[in-house]
Amino acid sequence: MLEINYKHIAKTLIIDSMKLKEDDVVWIQSGDHNILLAEEIGIQCWKIGAFPIIEVESDNFMKRMYEETPDKYLKKPHKHLADIRKHISALIYMEPLKDPATLESIPAYKKSAFMASAMPAKKVLWDRDVKVALFLYPTPEMAKAYKVSWKFYHDRVWGA
Repeated sequence: MLEINYKHIAKTLIIDSMKLKEDDVVWIQSGDHNILLAEEIGIQCWKIGAFPIIEVESDNFMKRMYEETPDKYLKKPHKHLADIRKHISALIYMEPLKDPATLESIPAYKKSAFMASAMPAKKVLWDRDVKVALFLYPTPEMAKAYKVSWKFYHDRVWGA
């Protein structure tokens, strides 16, 4: 399998791809399985004078959030995130779930309610000139879900 150089990937993303600069505020969304890359991206931000905010979620957290949170709170708009995101100049999103099957048992209405409640906070980003990078981080569980070998999936993503 290909060797992964997080430092090179993070530096290329921050400097060459997103062209971030001093004083940019960078929201990095990640999962606990890709925290090392999120940290490296954060370090590269600091090196150019940008300010990283790293949000980390896990499969366990996401599943329990849906299972244990009353519906009325899943539907409640994320006003706090909308306020914070007014200061964000760049967003880097890495899939927080390690295993796509984690939320299969969650009723669709719960996921829909939560996604709808997040829209006002997302709209704050969309209505401004916020740079966005969507980052695929492969896992063996994802390869299984996509019905391909782990080596193929790993090398295809990291070799891109």
